[in-house]
Amino acid sequence: MKNFVLFLGITLAALSMGSCGKKNSELIKGRWKINDLTVPGPDVSKMTPEDAEYYKKAMEDQTEKMLSTAYYDFKDKGVCFYELEGNKYEGVWRMSEDEKKLFTKDKKSTQEEEFTIAELSEGVLIIEKGEGKQLVRITMKKESK
Repeated sequence: MKNFVLFLGITLAALSMGSCGKKNSELIKGRWKINDLTVPGPDVSKMTPEDAEYYKKAMEDQTEKMLSTAYYDFKDKGVCFYELEGNKYEGVWRMSEDEKKLFTKDKKSTQEEEFTIAELSEGVLIIEKGEGKQLVRITMKKESK
């Protein structure tokens, strides 16, 4: 009887741990608010002081607007909605077979955007595109329902 109870306890523990290991294609579903953004920009040291100041201010304004309104909403069956820079879009999403890449495409576009999934958990999604000085990094937090 002791062996049966021990076996049952181990089996239940293993099953409960297995249910926590959701696939990325399941974890990503939901609405994600963009809360940090890294985008490449030109070398302001090569600009006139006036142009550099104008560019910095424009980027600050654009980033502030993006962080206050931007989101991605990944739905079932590969449908997604997103808002960037005050514009709302509808599109599709999919993942690579190994679920390490995310592909998005606006309904009106023929071009897919490819992102590497740097991190994905129940509450955080970080996607990246490019590398080095051209790296775009988007950090998002999952919104509560």
